[in-house]
Amino acid sequence: MNAPQEVKMDERTVAVVRAGNTWGLNFIIFALLIDIGYRAGFRNEVAWDLIAMFGISSAINVAYLARHRVLGQVLGNKWVTIGGVVLALVISAVAAFILTMARFK
Repeated sequence: MNAPQEVKMDERTVAVVRAGNTWGLNFIIFALLIDIGYRAGFRNEVAWDLIAMFGISSAINVAYLARHRVLGQVLGNKWVTIGGVVLALVISAVAAFILTMARFK
């Protein structure tokens, strides 16, 4: 009789790895936001490359959750759809544009 094989990854291991990745991603995202704010406030620079990295990483996350149909459950709202997310993105982009133009007048 063969000895049982060792289990390499179980559900707990997967959950801990995902939680670690979440903490790491949250750190990077907030570090980007702090860096963007520092550049805008103290150096009078607009860090479009960092803003793009922030937006793209957030869009990837939202798209992944939407594709697997868990976006509404994650956000706690059943009404969240792709259209709602797109609408929020458009409103945010317009608000950011208006604030940017007001700052540089």
